[in-house]
Parts: sequence; structure tokens; C-alpha cells
Amino acid sequence: MDGIETTAPDGDGRVAMVPASLAKGLEYDHVIAVEPATIIEAEPRGLNRLYVILTTAVSRLDVLHCRDLPSQLEGTEA
Repeated sequence: MDGIETTAPDGDGRVAMVPASLAKGLEYDHVIAVEPATIIEAEPRGLNRLYVILTTAVSRLDVLHCRDLPSQLEGTEA
């Protein structure tokens, strides 16, 4: 991400970029899911990957998207 210093998932920085394939079983205070439609389209199990991302948030979850949200997420906005 431009302008934000990030670390690897096992790093000790304030912001870690974690691929969905490595997030299973982890928990983070604040999760930012970027472009859910792209995550779903990226692989046959994309919807499962998105589920993993969305359920790793403990305190706060933000979803950033420019594209339309996938139909599976319709009606979930707070």
C-alpha cells in the first residue's frame, strides 16, 4: 500500500498485510477487507477466502470497495 508502512504477517509493525490464504485461524483487532468481489473471483474457493477474512476481525471490520459488493454480502451494511 502506498504511503503506509506495512510488515509481514509475523512482523512486529503496526500494520500487517496478510494474504487470505494465511489468515485462517488468526485474529486481528482491526481488519480491512479490500475489494471483496476480486477476492471471490480470484479462485474457485474465493467465497471461502472472503469468509476467512471477514471473520478474523475482533473489534472492527472495514470493507473497502469500488466495485459492487458481491450478492452474498447484500443487506450486510451497518
